Amino acid sequence: MFFAVASHSPHLAGQVLQVWDSRRQSDPALRCHALVDCLLEPSFPAFWKQHSRHPPLAVYADQIGFDKARHVSPSLIALPEEPESAARMLSVLLERCRGRPSLGFLVSKHSPEVLQAQLMRLAGVCDGDGQRWLLRFGDTRIWPYMGEWLTPAQHAYAFAGITAWMIVNRYGELEILDGSPDTAPATPDDFVKDFRLTEQQFLQLLDRAEADAHLAELAQTPGHVRLLRSPIEQYDTARQCLATLDRLGIDNDQDRYEYIRFALHFPGDCERQPAVQTALLSASQGEGRLSELLRELAPTVMATPFHK
Repeated sequence: MFFAVASHSPHLAGQVLQVWDSRRQSDPALRCHALVDCLLEPSFPAFWKQHSRHPPLAVYADQIGFDKARHVSPSLIALPEEPESAARMLSVLLERCRGRPSLGFLVSKHSPEVLQAQLMRLAGVCDGDGQRWLLRFGDTRIWPYMGEWLTPAQHAYAFAGITAWMIVNRYGELEILDGSPDTAPATPDDFVKDFRLTEQQFLQLLDRAEADAHLAELAQTPGHVRLLRSPIEQYDTARQCLATLDRLGIDNDQDRYEYIRFALHFPGDCERQPAVQTALLSASQGEGRLSELLRELAPTVMATPFHK
């Protein structure tokens, strides 16, 4: 699989421990749990058996409608309370998940079983039209979505009993989201309900995934091996392309994919090229499909051949 992420910072293990220790100053009962997305790390459970006698707790395990997917479930691992042991475990986890958006950390005073129940609140989301969707809350490209996009009530429901949720973001840096530790979390006996989002909130989640979806498709093409940009540079270029197309009102999925592909093969910033600016303007005014305009334009502006 292709992941548009950068290698993580060498300081991450120390930063995670520092955040955990700072939160324990006010509540010594707080524990730290790693959250590994086993859909992105399918061999992780077998790998972990070689390093610990305590298997990961699959969040989907024994959950109605989810149990059959326990082998690809986001999974919890409690870090040792002793700092040196925790640091060693962190080093193993970070090395194993290097280059994948699959690792986060939860700081909470609650047991793994309660955290499992609380995380199941996020397993299914319901959009503004009432349709149900699976939310991969262990994939750090998607969740937690940083920023004030949830209402206070939604935030309290989603992060109840969690003091802090840390992720290794796509740039390899630690991000921290404050939870809602004073809100009572779900319990193992609770009936799991879908997490309800408004239509606008759901579209925001989809928007976060669009660049990755186009890049994953592009990675399957033969020409992708010729790209000289790093995965994270490809992501930044794709996001810039999508922002431009959003501004111009160009929403055709194929046109959006083709523009990203064009930009990634272009030697430099294609949006500085007058001919590309003209093609974008023409497409926005309905004077042709952007994908066709770019195909006609490619031989005159590309330093290397641009093939379909």
